[in-house]
Amino acid sequence: MDLLDDEPFVPLSVREGRREPFELTRGIPDYLLSSIGSWFGEWFRGPFMELSRDKLLQVCRCLRINAVGDSEQLLDRLGKMSVADDGFTLDLVDLLLYLGHNAADLDGYLREVNHEYRVADDWRHLTRRVDSTAQEAYRRAVTPADHASALLSQAWEKAYSRHEDPAGAWDDACAAVEALLKPVVSPKDEKATLGKMKKALRGTPHKWGCALSDLDGRTGIQRFIAALDVITYRPDRHPTSEVAGPVNIEESRMVVLQAVAVVNWLRDEALYPVVGDV
Repeated sequence: MDLLDDEPFVPLSVREGRREPFELTRGIPDYLLSSIGSWFGEWFRGPFMELSRDKLLQVCRCLRINAVGDSEQLLDRLGKMSVADDGFTLDLVDLLLYLGHNAADLDGYLREVNHEYRVADDWRHLTRRVDSTAQEAYRRAVTPADHASALLSQAWEKAYSRHEDPAGAWDDACAAVEALLKPVVSPKDEKATLGKMKKALRGTPHKWGCALSDLDGRTGIQRFIAALDVITYRPDRHPTSEVAGPVNIEESRMVVLQAVAVVNWLRDEALYPVVGDV
């Protein structure tokens, strides 16, 4: 059995309703701390338990920690910082993944406790756990090695990693959709924007066919345009914008998830030009 592909274990008492269901694990509770501590130890110590000062100093540099004391003292200090601050522990986990530490074991630990974070598909950083259907849709959308996939991957990381960038995630999601929409809607206009392309679709819908069916009084092309309308440009992207403040991460994530859906539609040729019209 491969734990990496399974749902978290649910005790019999929970399944039978005699015990409250486990909540999503957040931070580093005591029942996870020992396993994470052992995982840290595998990185800092070699096969003969010799302590690597080079690795300790690298961590200190990356996390901006003053490297005071000998190696044992420094490791002890990092351990105490981890016990005292869950945020620091997660940053340290994220860093060791980036440096190439054992991602498979860590992902198993996080899945077993149904943690709010999981190891990202690139095995190099933590990412927030999302609905499995949304996760699979994202994986499918970024499978082809093209510019749209690169942009969408960037958007996903900025939306769900520990280093959130709501504005960047929003912008990259829009750019990913643009990259696939241009060859279909405006193949001769390299500078075509989402706004211009949506205007073209609305103005001359007969020029395109759509795999979406007509529903609730709307044609397939109208439903496609409505989906695109969710992926507007970030409202605060201009210095003169009158919006109240910068975009929040929740709204940015909604744009990213919508972009995933539209990218998959475009890859499946859900929108296509009518021969001789475009």
